Amino acid sequence: MRPPCLVDSSRDLSDCITAILAESGVEEHTGIHKVWDLNVGDEQDLGTSASANTGAGSGRPVLSAIADIDASLIRDKGEILDRARCALGSASEEDFLRAWHAHTALTDPAGRVVQHLRAAAGAEQCTHAWVKMFHFLNAFQELVSVRDREDEDGVVRAGKPEDDAGRELCSLHLCEAPGSFVAALNHFLRTKRPALEWRWLASTLIGDAGPGDDEAGAAKLQRDPIAQRLATGRQRRSTSSLIRSTLDSWYFGADGSGDLLRRGNVAALRARARAALGRAGLVTADGSVDCSRDPAHQERDVAPLLRAEAVCALGVLARGGALVLKLFTFAAPPTLATLRLLSERFARVVLAKPPTSRQGNSEVYAVCCGFRGLAGEGASEADEEAAWELLLSRLDPPGGQEGGGSGEAEESWSATAWLANVERGARLFARMQTEAMRANCALWERALAVQPGRGAQANAGDRAPCYAGRDAHRSPHPS
Repeated sequence: MRPPCLVDSSRDLSDCITAILAESGVEEHTGIHKVWDLNVGDEQDLGTSASANTGAGSGRPVLSAIADIDASLIRDKGEILDRARCALGSASEEDFLRAWHAHTALTDPAGRVVQHLRAAAGAEQCTHAWVKMFHFLNAFQELVSVRDREDEDGVVRAGKPEDDAGRELCSLHLCEAPGSFVAALNHFLRTKRPALEWRWLASTLIGDAGPGDDEAGAAKLQRDPIAQRLATGRQRRSTSSLIRSTLDSWYFGADGSGDLLRRGNVAALRARARAALGRAGLVTADGSVDCSRDPAHQERDVAPLLRAEAVCALGVLARGGALVLKLFTFAAPPTLATLRLLSERFARVVLAKPPTSRQGNSEVYAVCCGFRGLAGEGASEADEEAAWELLLSRLDPPGGQEGGGSGEAEESWSATAWLANVERGARLFARMQTEAMRANCALWERALAVQPGRGAQANAGDRAPCYAGRDAHRSPHPS
């Protein structure tokens, strides 16, 4: 049983989030109520070229407003974390982050979902990522976009279970270690679509294989804890066994590192996926870097990987296919350029935060359905190939960002209806995150105040608030 203080705090926060969603006009979407539709109100602009739009530069005031939302969020998060540090006393930064991670895991309303599913459903590789993916599969039927087995390059469509005989789903999973999205999709298909044939390929960062790049490779591994454990053999047996047992379905790029920030690896992975799967019906991309030491620059640090994942996915998907892409805040030009690209290339793009995504962090997912192709309706395969090669050429080898600056991207933002919609979405997610962090901090201060010996004079390992009746879980992100 959860302690009364946690129950009260969870109820208050839930009521607050519900009020914010209601004010924004958001309705529940099959179990995921934190959803923002990016394509609403901009149908007249989406799918058109930048040169066809008028009023270039008219979106700049909205861009400034989005940047202000992000700056305010960063400032609020810093103030809340400073309050939490002061309440804990003279702990080191490492001790504070460890205690704060444990505390936010304890207060997470969905914190016990994983344990329940492991016990009740026998779910393999069940983690928070597993549950997120399972939520998406149930909420968005378009994610299971299928085709006839003989038609490897044709259009895919969301089919019904009763029509699955003779059809297949082909999927590509980027930044996939330790394999939870694959395991969740496997569980979903086995239990709900057993007649559907499934072929898949996955990739992930596992180490550095580039000559003379040991220092840079080590730095990347340090910022990706899962990749570091895989490279050094320290990943837990339960979470690395899926990769070992399905190794033929994994590919780590031209140099064996799995690093999508290297243009050659993106091209090689796309080629391998096309050879193994044809055109895919689903691509997932769950990549990130560890920004717990510098959360203010999370979006900046993740943006190159985000763009590389999107470019890789667009080169693999069949028309009608779907993409699930993890991102965080979306205020910087590189992130907005990627979201705009996706909004133009898919019939529908929504930003969604599933229930098991920690409420106090910035994580959201772009769920993109109905891929339209890269070169327009009726374009030839040669035109599609040329369009993808152009996107690939704009990935700078060192960092994966768009080449040639942001001028081209800013022209495409002249559709102010789309930008205004992005601003409202940014404001919604920022408000929910801030309220969650404030609730966590208030409970943190309350718990420390009533527990003698857990202030500045306590041993570092004993300083965190203690709640009876529930085990702690750790998270790699401050929230």
